[in-house]
Amino acid sequence: MSCYEWERGSIKIPAKEWSAFRRAIITGYNRLEDERYAEALLAHAKILAAKKGKRGFNTYRYANYDLELPEYIMELLFTYNQETAARSFNKPKKKSLNKKPLGKDCYLDVGDEAGIYFTSKTRTVEWDVPENNRACEAARRHPLAKLFFRRLDGMTWTRGSGGKIIGNNEYNRDSGYEGGGGNMLIEQWPKSK
Repeated sequence: MSCYEWERGSIKIPAKEWSAFRRAIITGYNRLEDERYAEALLAHAKILAAKKGKRGFNTYRYANYDLELPEYIMELLFTYNQETAARSFNKPKKKSLNKKPLGKDCYLDVGDEAGIYFTSKTRTVEWDVPENNRACEAARRHPLAKLFFRRLDGMTWTRGSGGKIIGNNEYNRDSGYEGGGGNMLIEQWPKSK
């Protein structure tokens, strides 16, 4: 059953926790990028083995339909030339990875569904899941999201820090009673007692 949903929020991180928190999340993101690169190298080797000795072998079709590679691997293996409308098959390059520096403000993609944005000046982190079918559910299953929420839950909160994530879904929005349908509190830090 479908459920179109979204959630977003901003959380102010305590000063003593900021550096370690940001470093842990960005390091986790960069580790995932390295894993994608290793996965792309394996896929590249499989494709080369499959096309060996075959004339007219369609590498893109084989990668996309036979191996059913995810989009992020396809992007590392194939480049698209708009002038010729052709795709070229390449060995993945480390410089193609989207690794982030540990000490700067940055935006991190959390799969296809969500994003995390760090702002050092205000020590805030934003979580954003745009509306889509089961988007929040998919985003929270991502390994980076699990790390993000685990670190938030284990944080020592101080006065003036914390925040909320709010959201809504198509079932709540369609409430037929007075006052129904408003955005909901999804999660907050520090946790209320």
